[in-house]
This record gives sequence, structure tokens and C-alpha cells, in this order.
Amino acid sequence: MKDILSAKKESPILGLTGLGGGVGSNIVAGGAEEVKYIEQLFNTKLFVGNETARSITNGINNTKGGLVWIKNRSGSFSHTLFDSERGVHNIIRTNNANPQTSSSQTLTSFNTDGFNLGTETMVNRSGDNIAAWNFREQEGFFDVVKWTGNGGGGDKTVSHNLGSVPGCIIVKNVTAGTSNWVVYHRGLGDRGDEPQNAYVMLNAQNASATLSGAFNVTSTQFTLKSDFSPNTNGEDYIAYVFAGGRNTAATSSSVKFSSNRIYTNNASNDFNMGTGDFTIEFWVKTQHNNNMGMFQISSTSEGLTTSATGTTLAVAHNGSNWHCYGGGGNMDSTPNSSNPGTWQHVAYVKHNNVLTLYVEGTKMVSRADTVNYNGQYINIAGYYTTSYLLNGYISNFRIVKGTAVYTSSFRPPTEPLTAISGTTLLCCNDSTSNTGATVTPVTLRSGGGTAMATNVPFSDPNDYKYGENEDQNLVKCGCYKGLGATFPEIHCGWQPQWILIKNTNLTTENWFIFDTMRGIVTKSANGTNGTDIVSQANLIGSDTGWDLIDLTPRGFKIKINDDKVNSTNGSYIYIAVRGSDGYVGKPAEAGTDVFAMDTGNSSSTVPTFDSGFPVDFGIMRNPGTADNNNTGTRLTGSGGMYTNGSPGEANYGSQWDWGSDAGWVANNNYGSSTVSYMWKRHAGFEVVTWKGNGTLGNTIPHGMGVAPEMIWVKNRDQGYGWYAGHMGLNDGVDPWHKYLDLNLSGAGGDYTVWNDTPPTATHFQLGHESGYNGNGEQMVAMLFASIPGISKCGYYTGTGSNPTITTGFSPRFLLIKRTNTSGDWNVFDTLRGFSQGSGDVDCQLKLNTNDAQDCNNDWGYPTSDGFVISTNQQTGGNTSTYIYYAHA
Repeated sequence: MKDILSAKKESPILGLTGLGGGVGSNIVAGGAEEVKYIEQLFNTKLFVGNETARSITNGINNTKGGLVWIKNRSGSFSHTLFDSERGVHNIIRTNNANPQTSSSQTLTSFNTDGFNLGTETMVNRSGDNIAAWNFREQEGFFDVVKWTGNGGGGDKTVSHNLGSVPGCIIVKNVTAGTSNWVVYHRGLGDRGDEPQNAYVMLNAQNASATLSGAFNVTSTQFTLKSDFSPNTNGEDYIAYVFAGGRNTAATSSSVKFSSNRIYTNNASNDFNMGTGDFTIEFWVKTQHNNNMGMFQISSTSEGLTTSATGTTLAVAHNGSNWHCYGGGGNMDSTPNSSNPGTWQHVAYVKHNNVLTLYVEGTKMVSRADTVNYNGQYINIAGYYTTSYLLNGYISNFRIVKGTAVYTSSFRPPTEPLTAISGTTLLCCNDSTSNTGATVTPVTLRSGGGTAMATNVPFSDPNDYKYGENEDQNLVKCGCYKGLGATFPEIHCGWQPQWILIKNTNLTTENWFIFDTMRGIVTKSANGTNGTDIVSQANLIGSDTGWDLIDLTPRGFKIKINDDKVNSTNGSYIYIAVRGSDGYVGKPAEAGTDVFAMDTGNSSSTVPTFDSGFPVDFGIMRNPGTADNNNTGTRLTGSGGMYTNGSPGEANYGSQWDWGSDAGWVANNNYGSSTVSYMWKRHAGFEVVTWKGNGTLGNTIPHGMGVAPEMIWVKNRDQGYGWYAGHMGLNDGVDPWHKYLDLNLSGAGGDYTVWNDTPPTATHFQLGHESGYNGNGEQMVAMLFASIPGISKCGYYTGTGSNPTITTGFSPRFLLIKRTNTSGDWNVFDTLRGFSQGSGDVDCQLKLNTNDAQDCNNDWGYPTSDGFVISTNQQTGGNTSTYIYYAHA
């Protein structure tokens, strides 16, 4: 019998290459440090103070320079900031204008893997909950700059080592008696029009102020206006410099429209799309959420027309939906904000007689299209009539005739567009003329009032140097406009893990800090688990719980009508730091880096289940008795469901604790008889939440960077079952026309759960049913993929003679499901007992039932590069078909 869990920990040897996976080391030859991943540059560490000298280990090499920002979350303590330029012990506080102070028992050293703290209560008071945000210096991410004034008059120019144009600079005089924190941000100055002429104070609720030439920034230096007194003789100054500044290339420019337009009154067949493929794309930043057009192509001079809209081409936003002409009629998306004050990429594409609108790379709406388009005139920044002109900006407007540049949902470009083959128009990208163009068949004319603008959608290309391919960015400095009763969605291009938000037009709002370790929680409609844990950088108070924002796969979404984050017509700036994902997360060197198994510790010590990494998804149960397979995710906070049933989300309260970076759960009732499986986000695993729209083809982005091969979906609000897809269904032939029920043993069936569309490296699609896409209802999905040496999704056919399945590693965890007829979701693992040889008995669990484990049969055994399975009908019956998921 192997139902006795005699050891708390797995053997560490199981994580070694050949015995539990691994892809080898990524240490650079010669020992040089290779800095490409977010885990090397930013960390949120939560800990409990003990007033004892201690080391805080977080994986950040602070000997290379950096900032440690500490906040006691439990009491009325200041935000205390330490940086490598000013040295240890030296404190400045964002919540006041006071000069630097020093205490020898605060931060006592910067280490190669974190920092040391002393006994001072402000950073280590016994029993208090404390957060430490650690930013490391690195080009394209963050820099710390210090200078001493020499009494020179006039403006002050300071060199920095960011290597790219800053998106935000936070400046403090650290020796003057009283000196406010002064902040430059790319989104200031009428929402990014002239950020050099505005500033805001970090230590106050103040609105932004206007000062001509307050800051001028480049990729090597910044200049501060003399009004800030940045050069008082003998006084020291510090600046924290964040990446995310604008792309300064001439072709990154935009055109500002104030209810005016650009158009043609000379006919050109280059605007005649005929019946073939085409792509019309651009970036737009609207200034309001009213009915307004982006473009129209028609046979009427100047482009605008109210007739034959089904045979013209146009894209607009009517204040609620994206509204399109073409394909023989009109088509509208489900309600979706145009997100005033923030840039969005829009692409209208015809491919193989299907017309599709993509916004931020995600399909919004599509229809069959056999129209022969014969328009010869274009209007940019309007549609229908001059009553529906754009108030906002357009950049890099391009028409490509004969080619569908995008054939499915995608990640939008990050640099200005070029004139690829088939380009007939590329405009709104000229730094010298509002009607200038890289390519145009006829003269573009201005309707009056348009202007060139340096408000651009692109960040400095030197920010894009991270991830395996060294083509990803880590920081977004942006802005958006509050809508009050409507909730804007802000696109960063990825999911953040840390966000700082400030209203800049009101004098009554604070600086709000969010992070995923303390909790940014997506609330279910029937739950009470949607509280975000928020700190306020300009105040001394303890953490506060508010339901303010949700994370999305590509950014964050406001979820409240509140001045803090969404006052009507309010101006907001933000800094966002990217979370670990399949693009910028450090690749797993062993299975134990991203998947762990553990038993409970029977104490109040957090975490109950140890993982060695921040857990994003966990399954927990007592295998020795009848018990639910309880699940939780970091994104859904205290909300939990179980895989063996259909009920919607329940509130598990404080026991679902995600504050540890080395495990999850805080409940001393879970002892050694309880087991947990734990996953971390990476290229092989992802958790996604979204609100369903009830529409066939709803397209959901994800951050894996590879196509998921197994997906579990659950409606959090309603009592529907779990829907599962797998690349091995139907023996791998059109598998995404099939589905299974994770909470049942049945063979599933044919249905449009996945819209008959295989998932891609960026998105997956859904049908229209309520169980997995209920209109207005909250959903959650777990996505799994094969990563060499780490995880494997596969399928096989039973032979009745103990088949050997190759995975490329020795599995510690194995999930098997029979698919040609009914069969349980069988779980085997080396923690509970998965034998190393034939004839031994193994412990089987079932995800689809609450049955106690069965430890009376020989189910197979792992090998050095796969597993051997028994002839049991559940896992290896002759001619039966099976899918599996294995993890090293």
C-alpha cells in the first residue's frame, strides 16, 4: 500500500535532467551574466517582520544597482526607499517632502540575490506584513541617477544610462529642508501631447502643473527646468528613470484630428479593393467615446457617403460597439469601449472571402464577404457624414491591396509600419506634414485643423531587448481617459504584475500601487472575492482593499466608477511592469521550477504547501478519503471551484492565500494527509480570466508564446461543468472540433466549444454557449502546452501489452483520459506513489470524482524518458484511445 504520505517533500533528485526533466543550464559561457528575463530585474517580496537582522532573497542582483522600495502594510509607516547610488541606511520617503535620513538598522546591504535588513521597525517590525518592490538597473528597464549641484544657473542636464528614451522620471532633492518629489511622465501634457511641458508631484494629491520645458528627455540625458532648482550648490539629487518612452523615429508620428479629416478628391483605383484580399490598419487614440469614424472608402469624392454602406469599407466606434461597413451590410462587435486616451491598433482585413475586424490584434467581429469593392476615394478620421468625424489621433495608416497581412488574431506591431509589397497608402506618419505620406497614389488633402503630433503609439525600440528572442519590453508608461459609468480597458501588450496609477486633473486623488503578489483579483458575479490590495505612495497608511481593476491577458481593465481610477473625463497616467509569461519569463531548467507537489504542514505558517516559486494555479485535496479536487488561481484570489463538480465559484476566504513567493494556502487544518499540485505561469502553462460575450468566435488572448495543447474552461458564475480540449482528441485529427467534460467520465463529443479553430501561440477561440462563454459572466481557463524536458501533451492507442510512451523526461505527474468511450481523468504522481517497476501497486486519483485514491493496482511506472502503462482499460486497453498530460 502506498496511501501513506510518509514524506513531506519530493526528492529533489526528481528535478534533474533524465530523472524529472530539465532543458539544461542557460548560464553564459565564461560566467558572464545574461540578463533577459523579468525575474532578474523586478520582484515583489512579501514577508512578516521579526525585528531580527535578516536576508531577503528575491533573485535580484542589486550589486548591479537598483532601488528597494519598502512599505509596512500593517501600520502607519512611510514608504521607505533605498537605492544603490545613495547607499545603504539612507532613506527617502515618497509620502513627504523631507530630506534623506539615515538609520543603520534599515537596509544594511545590497546583495547578489536580494538585500539585507536590520531591526528597524519601519522595515521589519515584528508580526507586521511588509512589501518590498525591487527594481534592478538595466538598459531598457530602469536606472538610478545621482548628482550633486554645483550652483550653476539655468536648466540642469543630467546623463543617464537607460539606453532608451525614459517614459517616467521621478526626481527628489535628498538634502534640502523641504523639496517635493517631481515627476515627468510620457502621458502628461494633455494626455501625452506635450509631456515636456508638465509635471506632477509624487508626495501629494496635486493635479499636474504646466511649465514650458519642464523636462526634455532623450535616450542619454534629461534636462530639468531651472524652476525646479535642480542644481543648488552642494545639494544631492536622485532620479529614478523608467523605460517606456516614445519612439523618436520620424515615421512614428501621428496626426491630431479635432473633428476634421484627411481625404482625397482625385479618383484612384489603388483604393479599389475588388474581390481580393486586403489589409487596412492603423493606430487610433480617441479623445471621447462618442460615435465617430476612423475611415471610409467609397465611390463618392472625399470618401464619405451614406449610401450603399454594404459595398463601401468603413470602421467606426459608435460609443458602445465597433461598427463596420462592408461584406454586404453592417456588422457590430459586442459592446467594447474605444478606450479614449490610450492608443489601439486596428486592422480591417479580408482573407479568403472573410472580412474581419481586429482590435489590438484580437478578432472583434467577422463575416463572409464576396463584395466587389470599387471605391476610389478615401476619408481618414470619419465616416458616413461630417457629423461623425474623429476627435483624436491616427498614426501609421496603411492600406495593403491584395494581401491579408493578418489571417488570425495576432500580437500588434511595436514599430512604425513600412511599405511592404502591395502597399497603396501609408500616411499619418510624417513628422513635417499632416498630409505627408510614405506612399500615396493621389494628393491627400486636409479638412482644416489637423496637425502633426508627437503623441505616438510606439515606445523606444531599445526597450525591446528581453526574452529568449530579445525582442520584448518590460515597462509600459501610458495614459488613459476616465469614462465614469463606462469602464476602459488599457492595453499594455502583456499582463502586468505591478501598476502605479495617478489621476492628474484632480487635486483629491492619490498614487495607487497594485501588484499581483498582494492581489489584483478578478471578481466573479456571485462572489465576494474581488478585493484588490492597494497601497498609496503619497500616504503613510496601511494597505487598503478596494475593487478597482482587473488584469487582462494584455493589460488591465477598470471596473469601478470612482475618481481613484475612473472619474468622468479624468486624465490618468500609469507605470506598468510586465509579469512573467512565456515570452519574458526565465525558462524552466527543470520541471521543479514551474511545477511542484507537496503535502500540508499542519500549522499556521504560510504557505501550507511549499512550491519554491509563486503559485498561479493549485489543486488541493486529501487523497486518502472522499474529498473534492479543490482549485484556486492567483487571478481569482479567494475564489475556488472543484474539478469533480459543476458549481460556480465559492469564497474560500483567507485560507486561499497567494502572498507567498514559495507556495500557497494558509490553513493549519491541512496536514500531511493533504496533497497539492502547483503550477507557475510560463511557456507551458497559463491562467486566463475574461468576461464572456455569448458570441460564436469569441477570441481570447494569452501570454504563453506557444499554442496551448490542452485547455480547461469553467464558468465561475454559474453551475456549468468544466470543458476540456486536447490536441490528441480524435487521434489528433481535427481535435478542436471535439471536447471533453473534465468533471465527467464520458467520451465528450463534437461541438463548437472551440469554434472548430485550433488555438494559436497568441489566442484561442470559443463558441457561444453559456458554460464557457456566457454573456457577461466571468470565465477562467487553464492552458497547458508541451515544453521539451518539462511537460508533454500527447496521445496514444492502447495495445493490451503495456505500451511505452516517450515524453523526453521522467514524469513526476501524469494525467490520462480514455477518449473513445467513457473513462476517468486518472492522476498518478511520484509523491503519492507511482512505482518504478512492473508489478508494484500505484495510487490512482480521479479529477472527475471525489473518490479516495485507489492504491491496489499496478497502473504502470515512469521511465527515464517517459512511462510504461498497464493494460487496465482506464489507461491501456487494447485499441482504446487515450490522451495524456505529463510533467517532469
